[in-house]
Formats: sequence, C-alpha cells, structure tokens
Amino acid sequence: MRSFFIILYPEAQEESTRLLYQEIWSQVFDHLDVNDIMRLSRTSRRLHELSECYWDSNICLSRILRRYVSTDREVKEFRDMMHNTGAIISGSSALQIFARVHYDESDLDLYVEETKAYSVSLCLSGLGYSRLESNIATKDSLDPGDGYPGKTEIERVETFRRHESERIVQLINTVREPIFAVLQFHSSTSRRLRQSYL
Repeated sequence: MRSFFIILYPEAQEESTRLLYQEIWSQVFDHLDVNDIMRLSRTSRRLHELSECYWDSNICLSRILRRYVSTDREVKEFRDMMHNTGAIISGSSALQIFARVHYDESDLDLYVEETKAYSVSLCLSGLGYSRLESNIATKDSLDPGDGYPGKTEIERVETFRRHESERIVQLINTVREPIFAVLQFHSSTSRRLRQSYL
C-alpha cells in the first residue's frame, strides 16, 4: 500500500523521485487516447495536474504554431487572431495535436469565413508571410480530386510562405463558418473511401 501511495502522492519524496513519477505518468498517457486522459484527470487533483503538464508538453497548440512563427509573442498574436476571427486549424497540423505525432514537412491549413479572411491575411503579413498570388484558387477551379471535396463551402484558397523559411500556411476561405467546410471535407472523404471498398 505504501508504494501505491507514493505513486499517487509523491509530494513527500525528493525532486528526482517526482521527476521519475511525472515521466512514468507521461508514458502511461502516451498509450491512452485523448478521451481516456481526460477521464483519468477527473479522478484526482494530482492526476489532473499531471494531465495538465502532459497537455502542455505533448498536446500543445503553441508548440505546433512555433514552427510557423518565431517568438512566444507571435504565437500569442496568432492565437488571438484565431480567437477573434473564428479561424480553425484542420489537416495534418490538427492531427499532430490530437494524435501526438510529428510531421516535419506539414503545412498549416487554416479555415476562416470569407468575411474575416482579410484580418487573417493582415496578421499573416505582419508575421512575415507573403501571399503567393499564383496559388490562389477560386471555388470554380477547385476539383474534388484535389483534396477539397467541400468546394461548395470553399470560396478560395490562398497560400502564404514565410520569408525566412519554407513554412506554408494555406488560408482556406469559406462561405460560412469554417467548421461546415471541414465537416463536409471529412464526411465526403469517408464516403468516397466506403464507396471504393464496396
């Protein structure tokens, strides 16, 4: 019973034991899905604190954004812009957050309602990104085979590249709230997959 108490409440232990304790729980969390981590975090104050540490170090939007901006101030500015415009991240960057994987060459797919796209463009320009005019597509030129099957929800796609890096941000302008385009994309993709196996 004493060892179990130490595992759950290592406060009385020395610092090295606490670090080992956090590492053990981090490895446990690595093998749980997001919902299970959330459920486990509700069982005790200590496990809630450990799960928060785990989220901060392993499932952190700011960590993903740091690949696209340089400083903590820029990360905050980017997150504020997302909050103010209702922009959402989809694609491989969102997958990296929730699946706890890392793709070196991924770009950032940012969906935003067309009426708020100008604010996002200004923010990206202020962060050192340039719009690549040759990559702007209209909804009429989007082909479902190009990876944008939700073309009825997409107004246009703009590609931005940061000056000092090869990082790409795809700004997908949507007709209405961006979640509709994302859901339409994923539901039509799964529908095509089901049809291909029939």
